[in-house]
Amino acid sequence: MPLETQRVDAPQPGDRRRRDADDRGIVRCEILAADTPELLSFSWRNQETDPPSTVTCQLDETATGTRLTYRHTGFRGAGGFFMARLLHRVRRRMLTEGLPGVLAAGDW
Repeated sequence: MPLETQRVDAPQPGDRRRRDADDRGIVRCEILAADTPELLSFSWRNQETDPPSTVTCQLDETATGTRLTYRHTGFRGAGGFFMARLLHRVRRRMLTEGLPGVLAAGDW
């Protein structure tokens, strides 16, 4: 049976997206920079009134494959400090445990 695909328009700076994060609420994003497939940078807000942080994903070719650089920056104040600490642990696990398994399984 052939694999079905769905066309998704390439993100453009200024595009706004919302993602329902299940029981964790809604994430509001605005594309800041996009150079498909090497770069994607977007603002990240949990609430409309929250100051945005910035997520940047960069792919770079190396001699042995591809390097993914993931940065989530822009946290401010005491609340931002604690959020950065929390997300650091979550993202580290996501990138070191979750992503390699998905890539190895070819489920993408």
